[in-house]
Amino acid sequence: MKYHIRIYLESKEDVTREIEISGEDNLMELHNIITQSCNLNDKELASFHLTNDEFDLLKEIPLIPIDENTKESMEQVHIKELLMQKDDRLIYIYDYMKMWRFLVELKEISSQIITKPKCIFKSGEMPTQAPEITFDNDNQEENEFSEEDSFDEYNEY
Repeated sequence: MKYHIRIYLESKEDVTREIEISGEDNLMELHNIITQSCNLNDKELASFHLTNDEFDLLKEIPLIPIDENTKESMEQVHIKELLMQKDDRLIYIYDYMKMWRFLVELKEISSQIITKPKCIFKSGEMPTQAPEITFDNDNQEENEFSEEDSFDEYNEY
């Protein structure tokens, strides 16, 4: 089965890649074609994350097992196990220090056979540095101090 997957870089500029890959391939193969099509170094650590509709990071599948509690790695999980129907999504995080974030979305599954993953479409130029990720805090007002806040009771310490 041929999987048509679209990759979106989380950035201000539109950067997308479209990939064809076999559902029988593992996540390591998907990682390799993403790094190749985006001109990224394939020696950096990375992981795929299951996500929900709010794009929360759920279960992590790392490039390599990080500790003895990690049971799965990219080599052990096949694409067809996670992306089963159109619009299923994963979050791909590349380079834990720079935190490149990509949305990985299944666009189509066909009965065609594909033997080697390939990038079939590129749109946008990859930035030279990872885009800065801004985390919104919905409860920001609750976390701000006011002049009425007092720490006088702690002065004796």
